[in-house]
Amino acid sequence: MPVHEFVLSEAIRLAKLAISLDPSTPLADTASALIIRHTGEHLHRDIPVRPDVMAYLREALNFYGRNETAGKKAWMEVGMLAGSGVTDDGQARYRIASIDGGRMLTGLAVMCWIYAGTRTWAPQHADKLPDFGKEWDLATGLNG
Repeated sequence: MPVHEFVLSEAIRLAKLAISLDPSTPLADTASALIIRHTGEHLHRDIPVRPDVMAYLREALNFYGRNETAGKKAWMEVGMLAGSGVTDDGQARYRIASIDGGRMLTGLAVMCWIYAGTRTWAPQHADKLPDFGKEWDLATGLNG
């Protein structure tokens, strides 16, 4: 294995470890950005879906599934935030008080949480959102 590939794979391994220790920290956010930056571009060229969107959808669905009342509260909060404007520049982070006591989400994650909640509780309005249909089907196991 060339040195560059070894260093990159070791960096990704350490980033995954940082995320697994405490996914709510700024370090975990930085680690996630590192993984997305170094693996996302390659993956996006090779497959017709966005793995980051699938991961955010699964995360939202897992949270929503734990407690419907808390899930709907989080969905409403991210929806109100998006109504004020959300930036998906890879740097902006938004604190969502109703998710695990103040979880930080990227703009893309916010849109995925909105999409997951809408598909769950108001599917008739999903066509007004970004098209994450392929990722949704894979995230929920509806593709096959």
